[in-house]
Amino acid sequence: MKPPRTPHKQFDASGKRIPIRTCVVCRVRLPQSSVLRLGRDTAGLLQPDPARRLVGRGVYLCSSAVCHTPKALMRLSRADAPRLATLLEIHFKPS
Repeated sequence: MKPPRTPHKQFDASGKRIPIRTCVVCRVRLPQSSVLRLGRDTAGLLQPDPARRLVGRGVYLCSSAVCHTPKALMRLSRADAPRLATLLEIHFKPS
C-alpha cells in the first residue's frame, strides 16, 4: 500500500511556500530541508551535495536507511551504487 501523498505545495506559518522534493528511490515527497541532494562532480561521479551547490539537475534522497542500500541506489547509477552507499553511510552516521 502506498503512503499518503503530500500536497505539491506546502506553506509555513508566515505563508511562505516550502519547496517539496521527491526521493528518487521511494518516491516520498518531503520538504527540501529534510532530503539530501546528490549531484555529479567534475569527474561525473554522483556525490552528496548537502550545500546544494553542484551544477546541473540533482536528485534527492530521503533519510530512510532502505533508500541507502546499494540495491536501491542501482536506480541512480549501477556503477556508482556501492561507492555511493558507503558515502551515504558516512553522511548519515549518527553523531
